[in-house]
Amino acid sequence: MLVPYRQQRSLLFQCLDVLPLQSSSEDRSVLISLAWLQGFRNAHREYLLLSENDLAHLPSD
Repeated sequence: MLVPYRQQRSLLFQCLDVLPLQSSSEDRSVLISLAWLQGFRNAHREYLLLSENDLAHLPSD
């Protein structure tokens, strides 16, 4: 992760664990994307190497 964001990374995942996020509309793409992102919580790399399968699970709208 880029240097300015390293300290906020942990805080981001802690917030996602604690906050009960809900969609204010029928569009759940942000919630799906955040859940997908949480799957990479333990991946401490500068960049994620994603396969076509990884990307297929994300909303494309």
